[in-house]
Amino acid sequence: MLTISKRDAIGPTLARKAELNSPSADVYRDLRAACESGWDLSTRWLRESAPETTPPRNGATRHEAPTAPSLASICTTDILPVDLNALLYRLELQIAALARKAGDAATARNFEALAADRRSSINALMWHTKAGALYDYDWRHGKRRDCLTAACVVPLFVGLTDDRQAAALARTLRERLLAPGGLASTECRSDQQWDRPNGWAPLQWMAVLGLRCHGHTELADTIAHRWLSTVAGLYEREGKLVEKYVLRVVEHESTHGGGGGEYLLQDGFGWTNGVTAAMLALHPTHTAHGCKAHTPSDWHR
Repeated sequence: MLTISKRDAIGPTLARKAELNSPSADVYRDLRAACESGWDLSTRWLRESAPETTPPRNGATRHEAPTAPSLASICTTDILPVDLNALLYRLELQIAALARKAGDAATARNFEALAADRRSSINALMWHTKAGALYDYDWRHGKRRDCLTAACVVPLFVGLTDDRQAAALARTLRERLLAPGGLASTECRSDQQWDRPNGWAPLQWMAVLGLRCHGHTELADTIAHRWLSTVAGLYEREGKLVEKYVLRVVEHESTHGGGGGEYLLQDGFGWTNGVTAAMLALHPTHTAHGCKAHTPSDWHR
C-alpha cells in the first residue's frame, strides 16, 4: 500500500493529465480509494484499460508508468469491489456471533440479516454464471466489470460461496489465472503492480485456504507448491524475500521480483514472510524447506 507521501507524489501529475476529462478532486479521491484498497494500482480501477505491455525478461523493474494517461481514467469509487464486500459479509457474521454469545439477540439478528442481504446482493450483482466467477460491479453503469481478478477468491476464503460456485471458481482459476509461478493478480497485463504478470502473497493464501475449505485440495496444493517454488527460487539467488513476484510464464524460467507501479520493489515484506511460513507448515515435504541463500541456481519446481 502506498504511503501518504507516495500518493501525494503521484497524484498531482495524474490529476493534471486528467483535467480535460475529470475534475482533479475526483482523480485525487479515486487515487486515495485505490491506494486504501491495497490494490495500488491496477487496471481493476480504470475506466480505460491500460495498453498491454511485455514484461522485461531479465527481471528489470520499471519505476515509471507509461500508462499514466490511462490512470487518469481511474474510477475506483464507481466500483463495488467483490473482495471488500466479501470481507464485510464475514465481519457482519462475526459481529452477529459475538453479539449472540454476549446475549444480545437483537444485535445478532440485525447483523445476520445484514449479512444475508449482502450475500444475496453479491450473488445477484457480481456472480457471472457463464464465466464461473465473481466480478466487481460498476454501480454507475449498472453492470459487472469485465476484467477477471484474483479478488474473486475472497468469497471462497470467507465462506460466502456455495459448493457449486466453488467448483466453478476452481475451474476458472485453473484455466485463466493459474501460472507456473502461482496465481496471477488479474487477467489483464499492464505496467501497474496489481496486474499480470505479478503475483501477491495474500491472494495465494486466500485462494489456497478457500479452495481447501471447499474440498478442492489438488488445485490448492498446486497454487501453494508453485508459489513456494517462486519464493524459494528468488531466495536462493538473492538471499531475500520481496513484496511481490513476477510469475513465471514457462516452467523453467528464473524467478524475479515484481515490477511496475509507482515505487521501488520492497525487500522483505510481512505478508510474504507470513504466507511463506504458513504454506511451508502446510507442505512439510516441499523442497523450499531446504533452500539456501546465494546458491548457484534455483531448483524448486
